[in-house]
This record gives sequence, structure tokens and C-alpha cells, in this order.
Amino acid sequence: MKVSEHFELREFVDQTTYLRYGDKCLNFIDVRLFTLLERIRELCGNRTIIVNDWHVGGKMQYRGFRPSDCNVGALKSMHKQGKAIDFNVKGLTAQAVRNVIRQNEAELSQLGLTRIEKSVGWVHIDLKITNEPHLVEFNP
Repeated sequence: MKVSEHFELREFVDQTTYLRYGDKCLNFIDVRLFTLLERIRELCGNRTIIVNDWHVGGKMQYRGFRPSDCNVGALKSMHKQGKAIDFNVKGLTAQAVRNVIRQNEAELSQLGLTRIEKSVGWVHIDLKITNEPHLVEFNP
């Protein structure tokens, strides 16, 4: 199931969850993430973005929604609420993508972005309510 111009639902969930629930997995993910990821893709020169790649033979499957019994990440992670994704942009470092996000903070905040993780080799964005007037950057 396509969720936006460049993304399919299965890119946002793990294989077991997708096989169990199929298109109903849409209920597990905050749809603002789809819009955010499309906009970030545009801001990065329309480069390919990789979230989960298990469906094409890759190893990544817990970079979007994580089921409650998943032992990857923090117990109360935004991933388990369907409000976070980790991704990479082909041809750009994670730091370069974070710089693009910072440069477009006002626009991306309007789309729901509230936080990014810093100092990691991938990009993490989430929609956690922070009550801060600016983008929050946090350590893993």
C-alpha cells in the first residue's frame, strides 16, 4: 500500500507486524510522518530515503513502528507509539541531513516535527510533544 508518492506502508513497520496486519498497519503510524519524510526528501534534492528495507531483502525492520514486545530501543520510545522514524538519505551523511532539517526547522515544525536525535549515523525524527518553541535535539 502506497502511503505517499515515494513510500509504501511496509517501509514503516517490521515484517512480522506487516504480515500479521497488512494494510491495517496504517493504524499504528502517525500519518504526519509520511508528509514529513516526503518533504525532507524534496529538501535533500529528491534523493532516495531508506527507512526499513526488509521487504527488498535488507536487514532493517525496526526503524519505524516498533511493536510493544520489540527489544530494540528504549522502552517508551516514540517508535512504539508510531511517532518516530529512523532513516538514511542516499548520498548524504546523517549530519548533512540534520543540517537540512535545521535549516528548514520552521516549515518542518509546522508539519509536526518536534525532535531529532544528534550524534548518530542515521537520522531520527519524531513527533513527541515537547512544548518547546524550537526543534529539540537530544542524545541517544
